[in-house]
Amino acid sequence: MFFKAPRDDVDQVLREYGRKEVTFYDVVAVATPAGLLPRCYEAVVEPAGDWHLMLEDLTLSLGEWPIPPSTERLDAVVAAHARFHAAWWDDERLGVSVGAFDRHLAALPKDFAAFADRLGDRLSAERKEVYERLITAAPRLIGRYRSHRDLTISRGMAASATCG
Repeated sequence: MFFKAPRDDVDQVLREYGRKEVTFYDVVAVATPAGLLPRCYEAVVEPAGDWHLMLEDLTLSLGEWPIPPSTERLDAVVAAHARFHAAWWDDERLGVSVGAFDRHLAALPKDFAAFADRLGDRLSAERKEVYERLITAAPRLIGRYRSHRDLTISRGMAASATCG
């Protein structure tokens, strides 16, 4: 088994990602066909906000560290990833009981500003411009999501059950 929990020195924003990962295992993993995700033995968020996951240990599934995995093993990982997305493709629960459409769009400018502040001069002007163009184009690009067609699960940066 693999026990996953936040360290005490982890930033509060990163701690939130863990709570969202617990939600992923509580909502998405239980509704996913067996064999496509690591088994989750326990997913807990405490009322105080602490969280932990107890997952199937896949440490040895890619081989012995530091030797790179074989092409066959890497192909198996990609195939499992594809089967997961195929299982959720255009599922009627997306955006209804699993995930949410447009949930992050309104917060994107504010979230990006906080991200850019946190990175400071480590975020180049060129990269910043790419993000700003994405934010500007987002309302037009989100049209596909609003159609609720050709979608699957995306855990995204926040490891949450969102659609896209």
